[in-house]
Amino acid sequence: MNDFLDEGESFELYTCWIGEESYPQEKSMTLSLELDQLEDIEIPERTHILITKTE
Repeated sequence: MNDFLDEGESFELYTCWIGEESYPQEKSMTLSLELDQLEDIEIPERTHILITKTE
């Protein structure tokens, strides 16, 4: 994502199975991570995530 976003820009990610896009969101999370830490997190189903690029 580093190549596509400028500092302060963001994108949204919603984890769900195909066909569940219209189901109500069950969870939301706020994390502050370095890009190399993304392998170390678990994201539950039907979770809305806002990813914002910082320095």
